[in-house]
Amino acid sequence: MRTPHLTDFALPFAAAFPPATGVGSCATVPSSLTGAVLRDAASRRDVFEMKEASTAVTKRRASWFSLLLAGLASLLASIFCVFGVVTGYAFGLAFQARGAPDTQAIESFANQITPLLSAILLPLFALAFSFLVLRRRPESPRWHGLIIGIIGALPSLILSGQLDLLTLLSVAVTIAAGFLGAVLAKRTGSGRRKVPPE
Repeated sequence: MRTPHLTDFALPFAAAFPPATGVGSCATVPSSLTGAVLRDAASRRDVFEMKEASTAVTKRRASWFSLLLAGLASLLASIFCVFGVVTGYAFGLAFQARGAPDTQAIESFANQITPLLSAILLPLFALAFSFLVLRRRPESPRWHGLIIGIIGALPSLILSGQLDLLTLLSVAVTIAAGFLGAVLAKRTGSGRRKVPPE
């Protein structure tokens, strides 16, 4: 009787599990499966890039809260400047009188200077704040500047309590100044994004 050899057990095992073909003795993946995996990965990447681009565009647009702050900031800045001018005039009268200033003179000066100074300062601040806010958000439309101008002009119209020519002109110029600030911000932002020619 022949003694069993190791090859007697190895041959049936080798026949049941044939060696895999391919480079490096690795099993060959079907091409259809590989193509499906690649297509799925490409679609996932495209969706991710689209979401990322949409998020980037949204971040480059000014929010409604920033527009509200810019309009109110232009109004408050003009009010503070007018208040500073009137206060300086009161201190000047007090220094000349070596005592308490004349309240009637201060009131008369405030009534004369406040409408004119507000009509000049409010459009300037609306232009400045519209430019500063929208320059950081280059994808913001130009009508965002109109929103800033309207937010800054309407409270001043309500607080004045009158519809004379100077007040209406100040409102119109303030709204136009906000739009002009948006136009300048748009041009500045587009100029900064241009790549210089090689």
